[in-house]
Amino acid sequence: SHTRKLPNAAKTVNRFHSWPEPKTGFLAGDIIDKNWEKDEFYWKIVRRGCPPNSLARTTELQSSFQEPPTISNTYAEPHFYKGYVSNYTKSIQVCHQPDLQGLEGLLIRPLSTKSTKVMFPMFGGSKLTVNNEILLPAPMYYGGEERFVGNGDHGIEWPEKTDKVIWRGVATGGRNTEDNWRGFQRHRFVAMNNGTKVARVESGEDRAENFVLPEKE
Repeated sequence: SHTRKLPNAAKTVNRFHSWPEPKTGFLAGDIIDKNWEKDEFYWKIVRRGCPPNSLARTTELQSSFQEPPTISNTYAEPHFYKGYVSNYTKSIQVCHQPDLQGLEGLLIRPLSTKSTKVMFPMFGGSKLTVNNEILLPAPMYYGGEERFVGNGDHGIEWPEKTDKVIWRGVATGGRNTEDNWRGFQRHRFVAMNNGTKVARVESGEDRAENFVLPEKE
């Protein structure tokens, strides 16, 4: 295997051939109407990229996200081994994991993702395995903005750090609402790392709103 990384922004080429004015030269002609799809439940669009007999296509669509999600290792078994990912390539596939439709904000109601059946070149910084965007490095990292690159400051020396974790960041990853937040992975991560909440769920004093306790073996 080979390690890949972004080149240093200061050493990248930033001079390019100029393009003609819009609708002139090789840019002449009308712009194709993209006919963007308006369905907010993105899983319905995503699963079209899966084989007709796949679990993603044959499993019933989830109609509500107001209750705690159903989480099981059943669909993860093809790429799991004793709780660990044994096949990364398989693990990022969605076609054998229909439960993801209620476990990922992107698949429930994305912030800005759009889809169309019209053929035209689309560029993006990331994509699902069933999508066909042409990948490009996200421009925000080339801009050198401190909030994205850290400006080389990694804080105090490692031995001086304490054994604590603090979540910093907004709840992006999807358009969360009062009715669907239980299916969002960032909310789930925070809840599962709340020792007080987990202890109350284990004792039966509270219910898990957006996660489940590990299955007993």
